[in-house]
Amino acid sequence: MRTILKLALTALFLFSGGAKLAGAAMPVDIFEKIGIGQWFRIFTGLLEVGCALAWWSPRYTIPAAALLSATMIGAALTHVFILHTSPLVPLLTLAGCLALLLTARQQQTPAHLSPTA
Repeated sequence: MRTILKLALTALFLFSGGAKLAGAAMPVDIFEKIGIGQWFRIFTGLLEVGCALAWWSPRYTIPAAALLSATMIGAALTHVFILHTSPLVPLLTLAGCLALLLTARQQQTPAHLSPTA
């Protein structure tokens, strides 16, 4: 189940981040409305693609999932307060990132600290 979640989130972030990096019309328009500048679109795209690849390494799963979780919180807030659109997609993605974060944390807990030990 964890691998399926990881694959789905990876595909989502590679697609989303790739669209931002490629300069697709929709992300360009959205970041124009946000008003910070297009550099932030590039930064966000690099973050999404980089973290989606990094969490396949056990060493980086937790930091990458945590960083993308924080990014999705920011995206949800941006949708509500700046874009005035539904935050559903960022919130669902956040839920997936948090689930991945929790399962990764459980797998890294030493056996002597595990409640089942």
